[in-house]
Amino acid sequence: IRLSSTTAPPDLAPPPPPPPCTVSPPAASTRTARCPPHHQERKMTEAAEWNDENTKIICELYAEQVRAGNRPSTHLNSIGYSQVALKFQQRTHLLYTKRQLKNKWDKLRNEYTIWKKLLIRGSGLGWDSTKGTIAADENWWNKTNTELPGAKKFRKAGMKNLDHLRVMFDDIASNGVDHTPVPATSSPSTLESPVNVANLDGLDNDMEDNDDTQLEEESPLNRNKKRPRHANNANKNKSSRTEIALLMQAQLKGMADLAEKAQATFENFTSLVGSLGSSIQYVMTLVQECGARSGSDEHFIATELFVSREQREMFLTLSTAEERLEWLRRKYKAKYGA
Repeated sequence: IRLSSTTAPPDLAPPPPPPPCTVSPPAASTRTARCPPHHQERKMTEAAEWNDENTKIICELYAEQVRAGNRPSTHLNSIGYSQVALKFQQRTHLLYTKRQLKNKWDKLRNEYTIWKKLLIRGSGLGWDSTKGTIAADENWWNKTNTELPGAKKFRKAGMKNLDHLRVMFDDIASNGVDHTPVPATSSPSTLESPVNVANLDGLDNDMEDNDDTQLEEESPLNRNKKRPRHANNANKNKSSRTEIALLMQAQLKGMADLAEKAQATFENFTSLVGSLGSSIQYVMTLVQECGARSGSDEHFIATELFVSREQREMFLTLSTAEERLEWLRRKYKAKYGA
């Protein structure tokens, strides 16, 4: 018998194995100047970045919602935030969440508060009209920044978007609506009520009367007997309830003292702001902020008008820088006919 060869014919031979696959590294991506709007919206939802232009837009939108009545207390309501987010996206192609918008509101409010306190501290110093801030040396800024953290931020440039910020926050300060531990509207007489104290005293008396009725009368026959357990428990309950009553009285007294201090602090701050608003230094600061530079006709007429308190108060009723500058121009033309 002749065995056939096991070698397959040439046409049936298995195909050669494929060459190993080699993966070429991806080409270096080129960075575009600006992402498409929809990509940018997704990116900016994760981390908000605020430049000067976006901050100006958001302040304008915040002030618009305040005028529309969508700020019931210290922050916008849900309708206000929704309108701000929608209009901000339409103008910038950036979509921010309510939390991001609220964080920006809180940051602006904190900076604006620091700016107003800074103006009070530097009311007797000069004014740098180029930078729009107080003119002071390095030592003054370092000391002020230690006592008022964050003040040094305004050394090179003053607060921007002041017209919108005043709409957003000024009436909050004047109305006393703020995040304080004890509301300023609460008076010590309300917290430390005579009725509450009387009730606590009456509670003590009732406890003593009730406890006495539970005790057995001691006699020679039962002196050697064990005192009933409920009598011992009654004494313990009486002691603990008396301690609770005293503790409640002490807490009420502490709350009343705290409310009184908070009220006094608020009144002092209000008086400071009131005196600042009517001072010549503060009004002349607003004159320069609205565009009336030193040496201009508008600045000159302001130096004549604002010696009068009535003229200063009238100037402060104008809400925007454009209105104030136009008012000064008309005052100058009315007097000098130029």
